[in-house]
Amino acid sequence: GGAEAINTFSVGYTMGDVTLGVTYDSANEDKFGDEAQTVLSASYTIGGIVIGAKANDQNEYEVSTAFTF
Repeated sequence: GGAEAINTFSVGYTMGDVTLGVTYDSANEDKFGDEAQTVLSASYTIGGIVIGAKANDQNEYEVSTAFTF
């Protein structure tokens, strides 16, 4: 058979202190973490604190906080 087509895309949007993003890579089927096929991310910055969240198509979730100076 011929080579299978690989589709990838990434879209991000920022409005003020909110950032949203989605990435998709058809070559990453059945992978986990940031290498999963589909990864959704969001972050919110308030007073020097960044609150982030990620989820993927493997039902994995991550919430994080970071401090900026």
